[in-house]
Amino acid sequence: MLKYLLAVAIVMGMVQSVFAGPFGLEMGMTKAEVEKVLGKSLNVKESKDYSYIVGEPSNVVEDSFSHDFRVSLVNIHEEYGLVRIVATMVFKANVYGTRLKREYNETKDILTEKYGEGESVEFLREGSIWNRQSDFMTSLSKEERIHGTLWEFFDGDISNLALNIGAVKYGSEWIGLVKIDYEGMGMRMIEKENKAKNKARF
Repeated sequence: MLKYLLAVAIVMGMVQSVFAGPFGLEMGMTKAEVEKVLGKSLNVKESKDYSYIVGEPSNVVEDSFSHDFRVSLVNIHEEYGLVRIVATMVFKANVYGTRLKREYNETKDILTEKYGEGESVEFLREGSIWNRQSDFMTSLSKEERIHGTLWEFFDGDISNLALNIGAVKYGSEWIGLVKIDYEGMGMRMIEKENKAKNKARF
């Protein structure tokens, strides 16, 4: 009997791991459910798009530093529940973006293995003067360099997935940002409803 119960527990654990969503979250969750999974309170960022900051807001840049991804923003709709998950990794970087590139490429490989090939959008705008290797962070901060990968899905809980990197100058240091942005199918429903409302105005 003990062996049977142990086997059941192992199988249930495997099932939960297979169907677990990003960072233990599932699209459609309520605010209370998200807070329980993350173990942090959610604070309203923008009521019109149902966005919440995870944890207490801080103006101290160092408070956002992390060695791994952590959920920093979620969108929870009153009808569709959790429809968006944003996870970020923030750290100090050099002018070449050495670690930023490495973290991006490693994360891209992991996401590609799980979700398949995405569409890479990696380029420097034509005519940009920030074209040296040592200008990598500057070109990102000035939005003259785009460096990301996009995925689109038509079934399952996730509709769109985006991996992007960014850069911010903080005093004399560069701060690198890697962001993973998951959008649920509920987001498409919201967009359709918003378009219908706009059409009804005319």
